[in-house]
Amino acid sequence: MRSDNIKLVRKGAIVELKEDKPVIELHPKEVLDNIKALQDEIEKSNAAITKSEAAIPELKKSIEQNTAMLAKFNKFKEWATDWQKSKARTIIEDVKDKVLETVQREYKNDPTLTDEQNIGQKFRHYIGKLSTHPLIAEHISNEIMRDTFYINPNITNPFK
Repeated sequence: MRSDNIKLVRKGAIVELKEDKPVIELHPKEVLDNIKALQDEIEKSNAAITKSEAAIPELKKSIEQNTAMLAKFNKFKEWATDWQKSKARTIIEDVKDKVLETVQREYKNDPTLTDEQNIGQKFRHYIGKLSTHPLIAEHISNEIMRDTFYINPNITNPFK
């Protein structure tokens, strides 16, 4: 209910609430209930403002601490990225033959697809199996995994 569109008019034992819509009649109980509900809503909003204002210094301190910690970690980002990419390549090299066997065993060519489309589907299945391999999940960060398998994949299609 927006207060600028509402006009309250007392008519005998009732109060009419006039909006752009048809007139609504409110009995005294409804008037008092609305007053209490509006007072409660105002009180609740004021309490939320007070709580938010009290949290601002703590939030600023948290941002400051996290920014300082981020700067420390960022010094190692290039090293960690390179190490993770190397580790991912090593794991892929170690598990690719077993994953390839699994895909060849599980994937059945779809007769409605062309040979080229089936090869593409097998390769997507292969990439999916590699990217969810337990060793990858255990040792490789999500960011590097996403980059290695989906954004900048450098994996040869063994089905071509």
